[in-house]
Amino acid sequence: MTPVSDRVMNLGHFLTQNARRLPDAPALIHGDHDTTWARLQARVGALAHALTQDYGITKGDRVLVQSANCMQMLETMFACWRIGAIWVPANFRLSPDDLAYLAHSSGAKAMFCGAQFPDHAAACALHIPAIIPIGVSPLGSDHDALIARHMGRMPPEASVARDDPAWFFYTSGTTGHPKAAVLTHGQIAFVVTTHLCDLMPGTTEQDASLVMAPLSHGAGIHALTQIARGVPTDGRVAVYSDTRTLGPGARIIGAGLHLGQGGDIHAHGLWADAAGVLHMGHLRPEVTHLSRDAWITGWQLDGAIFRRLPDAATGFALFRSVPTRRRVPGGLPARLVRLRPNLDLVPMIAALMQVGKRVHGLGSLVGTQFATGAPLPGPATEILIMGQDRTSLPVASVGRSGTVRQGVLSRQNMI
Repeated sequence: MTPVSDRVMNLGHFLTQNARRLPDAPALIHGDHDTTWARLQARVGALAHALTQDYGITKGDRVLVQSANCMQMLETMFACWRIGAIWVPANFRLSPDDLAYLAHSSGAKAMFCGAQFPDHAAACALHIPAIIPIGVSPLGSDHDALIARHMGRMPPEASVARDDPAWFFYTSGTTGHPKAAVLTHGQIAFVVTTHLCDLMPGTTEQDASLVMAPLSHGAGIHALTQIARGVPTDGRVAVYSDTRTLGPGARIIGAGLHLGQGGDIHAHGLWADAAGVLHMGHLRPEVTHLSRDAWITGWQLDGAIFRRLPDAATGFALFRSVPTRRRVPGGLPARLVRLRPNLDLVPMIAALMQVGKRVHGLGSLVGTQFATGAPLPGPATEILIMGQDRTSLPVASVGRSGTVRQGVLSRQNMI
């Protein structure tokens, strides 16, 4: 049977709907700032107008995006869709040469590039006539400046058909160059509908969504599912369990912390409440009071201090070691190891253990896999190393729901 029409809703209309229905409700929560749906819609409209008027972008043109998760990245997505352009987000961890290949293979006519990636912009300049920085950059007028200049303008939503491309979804390229899977307006709308019906029924604007992976990949599709129901999004890549307060009579079983300049503390703890039930989560110093003094063991950096600094990859302020002139006499040698996202934790830890070093630490994993017993699933689970020998690494882990599990890490666990 021949369909009467293959016309579908432009995916950018999800934002338009929220701006009309929930204009003053929070759309994006980034740091200490909220952006409402109405404000986000106005910014997207201004950016879409800039793309058409300043750069000549029209329906079917490709726009490459090299950026860590941020509000501006989502704005590029909706601006592209509003005018019928194709969004081409890249994994921001690609090398400049790899990104240049994407620029060439996608046929991008314009590129948004985070100001922290000047080498990537330079590598793509031979293939893309227009590069728009996200953040202050010598490349020229940046993303926010464009929006300010075009604020108040709102081009009409482009008419789209079911099979009109919306997103070039690039593979990782493990067996060669990355390849673009073409996601269409009709296909993505079907995925969003299916997720809302089968995976997340009852989702409303009263819920909240944490972005825990790069928006350039699956997290972008999941975020769009939330946006379709007006769910505010926190554009960071971390998750915290809800069990943070110990309560009276609780007993701390194990804890680890990082102490930074100015008294900043990031602590993971495992404790039993007064009834003996295990809990785990972040120990907040302002509400955690010990009933008696306790001894702790610590390591002080020699020639450096911990300082909480912004991290482009996660959107959080994270502890980093900053060199200082202060020297610490005496002490035993130790090595500070900081592991970045998308790495397999266990082989790295095993390499340290094989040389007879004792390992201490805390962090988060993309689900915790144990050598025996059921895994603790989830896009982000918090862990605390509880001990070790030369062949195994026991940990305690907690998921977003507050479920706590303990065991030996299996051979594959992704940060």
